[in-house]
Amino acid sequence: MELKYGDKLENEVNTKTKEVTKVINSKETRAIRDFQVTAQVKQEIFKRLILANYLGDLKLKTLASLMCPKPII
Repeated sequence: MELKYGDKLENEVNTKTKEVTKVINSKETRAIRDFQVTAQVKQEIFKRLILANYLGDLKLKTLASLMCPKPII
């Protein structure tokens, strides 16, 4: 999951690369590497994004594949 936020989307949380970048001011940026988010927290974030309609009109199949990328057998 890649989530950008801030006035100019300058801050980022990226669970795929395990990095968090935060712009402190025009001269300072901080980054955390090896950042980890539990599956439970990821699900809660995704749920809140859906409830806030942040993801817009993505098709249900796309949403399901984002929530559960591995097929359930």
